[in-house]
Amino acid sequence: MTTSILEALIQLFALFAAGRGEEGVALGRDHAARYMRNQLPKPLVDDSLLRFDMLVEQFQKLPSQGADVHAKRLAKLSVKLLRTCSLINKGLEWHEKHVVVVRLMEFLHAIPSHETGQVFLGTVCESFTIDTDTREALHALVSGAVDASMVGNEGLFEVEPSFLGRRFGGRMMGLHLKAQNLFLLRTFDRGPIRVNHQEIRGDMVALLSPGGTLRDTTGGVLFHSELMSYRQQAVHNQQELVMRAEDVSHYFQFPNQQALHQFNLEARGGQLVGIMGGSGSGKSTMLGVLNGSTKPSFGTVRINGVDIHESPDQVAGWIGHVPQEDVLIAELTVEENLAFNAALSMGQTSHEARTLRVHEVLHQLGLWECRHLRVGSVTDKVISGGQRKRVNIGLELLRRPPVLFLDEPTSGLSSRDSEQILDLLKELTYNGQLVFAVLHQPSSDLFKMLDRLFLLDKGGHPVFWGNPLDAIQHFNTIASRVHAEHCECTACGNVNPEQLFDVIEAKTVDEYGRKTEERRTTPKEWKDFYTIMLGNALAPDDAPAGPLARASQVPSGAKQWWTYLQRDVLAKWRNRQYLLVNALEAPMLAAIMAWFMKFTPEEGAYAFRSSENIPAFLFISVIVALFLGLSVSAEEIFRDKALLCRERFLQLKWRHYIHAKMAVVAVVSAVHAMLFAGVSHLILEIPAFFWKHVAVLFAVSFFGNMLGLVISTTFNSVKVIYITIPILVIPQIIFGGAIVRFERFHPALTHADAVPWFGNMMASRWGFEALAVELARNNPYDASFMAWEDRIYRASWRRDFWVQEMKHCTDSLQVHAELVQSQRELSRWEGREVRWPWASVGEVDWQHVKDTYNAHYAEAFRERGRLRRLAGEGLVALKNRAHNYELWEWVLQDDRSQRAVIVDARWVQKAGPIHRIDALDKAWNATMYTPFKGWSEFRAPTHAFNVAVLFAMSLVLWATLALTPVLSAKLGRFKRS
Repeated sequence: MTTSILEALIQLFALFAAGRGEEGVALGRDHAARYMRNQLPKPLVDDSLLRFDMLVEQFQKLPSQGADVHAKRLAKLSVKLLRTCSLINKGLEWHEKHVVVVRLMEFLHAIPSHETGQVFLGTVCESFTIDTDTREALHALVSGAVDASMVGNEGLFEVEPSFLGRRFGGRMMGLHLKAQNLFLLRTFDRGPIRVNHQEIRGDMVALLSPGGTLRDTTGGVLFHSELMSYRQQAVHNQQELVMRAEDVSHYFQFPNQQALHQFNLEARGGQLVGIMGGSGSGKSTMLGVLNGSTKPSFGTVRINGVDIHESPDQVAGWIGHVPQEDVLIAELTVEENLAFNAALSMGQTSHEARTLRVHEVLHQLGLWECRHLRVGSVTDKVISGGQRKRVNIGLELLRRPPVLFLDEPTSGLSSRDSEQILDLLKELTYNGQLVFAVLHQPSSDLFKMLDRLFLLDKGGHPVFWGNPLDAIQHFNTIASRVHAEHCECTACGNVNPEQLFDVIEAKTVDEYGRKTEERRTTPKEWKDFYTIMLGNALAPDDAPAGPLARASQVPSGAKQWWTYLQRDVLAKWRNRQYLLVNALEAPMLAAIMAWFMKFTPEEGAYAFRSSENIPAFLFISVIVALFLGLSVSAEEIFRDKALLCRERFLQLKWRHYIHAKMAVVAVVSAVHAMLFAGVSHLILEIPAFFWKHVAVLFAVSFFGNMLGLVISTTFNSVKVIYITIPILVIPQIIFGGAIVRFERFHPALTHADAVPWFGNMMASRWGFEALAVELARNNPYDASFMAWEDRIYRASWRRDFWVQEMKHCTDSLQVHAELVQSQRELSRWEGREVRWPWASVGEVDWQHVKDTYNAHYAEAFRERGRLRRLAGEGLVALKNRAHNYELWEWVLQDDRSQRAVIVDARWVQKAGPIHRIDALDKAWNATMYTPFKGWSEFRAPTHAFNVAVLFAMSLVLWATLALTPVLSAKLGRFKRS
């Protein structure tokens, strides 16, 4: 209050007291003194009263005899009154003007008023823009003469005796100033009352502000939050909201590591509950227990009789949580963050209604001016810390959860920003919401805003639950402090919350007067004081039997997926660095690799036919695709974990979030695959292989995407994630079949004619084999002759190696099986059923068998030659462009010393796997580089089959991701048991 406003107020009271005689002046002085004592320190009150006396004496000296003189005197006083009111209007808040009018009314009510007083009062009300209805309501409140027809007029009400019980003489009237949620109250108790520990006469109107308490002489207490809740139920017919925590205690690992000792609390809608305590006292754990994210080891937490841990679906949408850290998407604007959250939490409403609600919240939070600014991050600041906090709170305000939890909402903010945050939270309680906030070192004003305080000591010991101001008196009394009953400063009315921790954590001193590390009172002793003096127990449950109406408005599954997808795409699109790196990463790697691998012989220009690095390039391209897939997705879920933790209270489905992430990273991987293949093919001049190369790279990269999402879900540190990536990639290099042949690993782990189990688990093995086989067999040159090349190679193997082994075989059953297989092969070649002419194995003419295969060899050789001649002169150029010698050496493997080996009682072709077309070779038993895979008579080209296997491996990882919440819940129950 400025000195000019104070002077104006003194003049106002003096004007009303002047001309009323000694008794009237004394009463006016008394009312002015009462008003000043609630506004000013005692020395200033005394000075103000001296100034009041001087002004009254000055006004009394004005001549008043005679009608003309009296009129002139009244006119002068009226002009002075108008000037005084005009000056007051510039400095007093809206509710303070009402208090001034009430004090003037009380003065006029105590002294039989003449016409001048009522004229002056009308002038003041008009200057203060107090309308006639409000004036009548104030007059009724002061006089106590309330007509039944006036109740409800401009917020005037009479409190029902059933609500008051025996408090305050059993009767109370009130006027609700809705603009600032203040109450002007009049009790009919003969004794004095205390408002926030300041004494006021019982026949006077008291101002009860948020966080305030009203006490009578019998010890009865009425909290502002109780009265607010009462009015909400009476005016809006709201069902009362009651939250009860009964006999709750929690262990990190039972029976050791107790996090919270047994406590009870009951909080109701319309209350702002503060949770305070030192470091390690269990504040965040308690918040997690109360909001349902952590199930307590013992006890229950209920809202209107519904156990929030056992029946989470029944309280869906009831609970909101604002974590300590900012849970915002840095790339999106303030309005976009709110809009996407509205789409997820209010999905059953129209787009127009959601937009309107977002705009309401922006105005409510004072964020309208910065709505188009990016929220940024800690390292990329765009909006202030206070604005970030308000945006975080706004995410929960959108859907109006009946119960809201906030973890240190004022942490790191200035005192002004902190006050604005607490003002906002207090406003929420006026609408019947129940708000819990973990606070750290609140100021006096913030502390007095609280309706209830729960205080924890180290180790999770509850040491207080009740009115915040009573907490200071409670601990001061136990500590035997002087004037323990003085909770507030008698001069300024401030409280010092730090007193609580000064008393609770007070240290002992040694014989030298130095503080020791030992506390005077242990946490357990404080808990015992609390239990004995205040009672750590609950009254019988009188909460409503059933839950409130369902508050959840989450959209359908398709809308959830679409919202997640839009949000993720927009965030990535706004991140220019992300776009630039992802646009350049694949083509740059392709250009570097291809340029370095573009081998050119000394005697000529580069030709694809003579390039010796093509097999190595194909394998490295698979590894690059895997790495790119991993790098794209490895942080995706980890980065959103705080966001997901918050959105868990919306009861959204995990699978829709996962599917949206899969869609985004899959598109990025598809672009990577096309860019990598396009650039590398252009440099290395790889022919007619682009889309098949892209298909394999995408399949491998998508597998990497899924693997990255799994590790992103599993680990809680980005460092661990990026340490894990090499651990996953290096085995893919070693066991991919390109660096080391599978049969050259440890004999105990390998198979004579099949890829070992650890090779089949490698995505690189399936990807590299698909590329090598497809480029070798189905390039524009070799594809034309491949059917005859297969027969030439197979017939020569039968003739030169298989027949020789069969001649010396003594196992008749094995010989019979081999001959049957030979008949099937010949039947496929000749297009008719072929049977060997002899009746028994002992009569086999092996020379006839050899001649038969030699004939097929010669026929295939002739047909291949005929096709080559038909191709003409362009065949050489085509071979230079499409056929690669080095790749064929890899897939032929003619350097093997053994060309025929016996595996599972069957002779198999060891060399030339690229030409093995054997219907009995099953997919998982096939050797590397076989052109087809399948079961029984069903066969699929290796390229298509391997791509399908890669997607099947991704499907397994998808199932792992989809089951993550279920597995986590079961693991959590297992740990608790």
